[in-house]
Amino acid sequence: MNLADTLNLGCLCRTLNAGELRAQLEADPRLAGLTQQLAVSHPHLFSQTAVFLDPAMRDAVAQAVAVLHRVMALPAWQAYALAHAAPIAQHEFGPSGVFMGYDFHLGPDGPRLIEINTNAGGAFLNAALARAHRACCESMGSLMDATAPGLPALDATFMAMSRAEWKAQRSEAPLRSVLIVDDDPEAQYLAPEFALARQLFETHGLRAAVADARTLQWRNGQLWHPALPGMAVDMVYNRLTDFDLSDPAHAAVRAAYEAGATVLTPHPRVHALQADKRNLITLGDDTLLDAWGVSEADRAVLQAVVPATQAVTPANADA
Repeated sequence: MNLADTLNLGCLCRTLNAGELRAQLEADPRLAGLTQQLAVSHPHLFSQTAVFLDPAMRDAVAQAVAVLHRVMALPAWQAYALAHAAPIAQHEFGPSGVFMGYDFHLGPDGPRLIEINTNAGGAFLNAALARAHRACCESMGSLMDATAPGLPALDATFMAMSRAEWKAQRSEAPLRSVLIVDDDPEAQYLAPEFALARQLFETHGLRAAVADARTLQWRNGQLWHPALPGMAVDMVYNRLTDFDLSDPAHAAVRAAYEAGATVLTPHPRVHALQADKRNLITLGDDTLLDAWGVSEADRAVLQAVVPATQAVTPANADA
């Protein structure tokens, strides 16, 4: 076993500093009491102990993600994926999608890709959690990656990513407002994260709010919501699982997106290109990838990390 596996099996220390976690989560006075609320409503949301990752496993995951990006940027890949997608995915406004998630199962033979998730949650909560753990782990400092980006800089990284999405579609126009949307957001398991996202945007001088996507209004060529009175919605941080916006309840978001009237991130196109589960079949088709010019080295990485995947049809469902 490597050192990380040994520590995960044998290190029973509880490294979570509850006070530090509270300080991270409740930096905004309006979030006072959030930690205690989560202890009741989400008793298992935060791990009490750190989990260690072997550098070789980390590097294998990073390599796999880099290969996925290269392959999915190919014109042949995009044409193939979009041919099977809903018409709304044909729109290309520029943004590439915030908070991409790559889910891997880690085993003795390396990482295995389970899914790509374009509306991945957890970044804000994990940033707060990692800072709280790290505060208690000074004695383990020699085992931690000193080259990793500093945790205090993550908020700036998140904000820079959001501004890059805006700039990709709006160039130098000023970003004024952001709406974080989901259906019934207060009932979502990761609702506390929406509050942290709102706090981040407001800290950087933006008008921000959390809203139910079904209550948005499309009128006079702009997207509106009562939570942002007197101001149209410039950007929507989209946490919906209605990936192609086909639900009639989301007609306002769909209309604004199709008209290019709001910057929606993530959006239907990036889901079709990267997160559609059928893409796993394509990623495992070595002959097709070879024909598209994917290098032998990149195909070898995909063969190692993408489990054999096939479509379930009436003909093969029993098997």
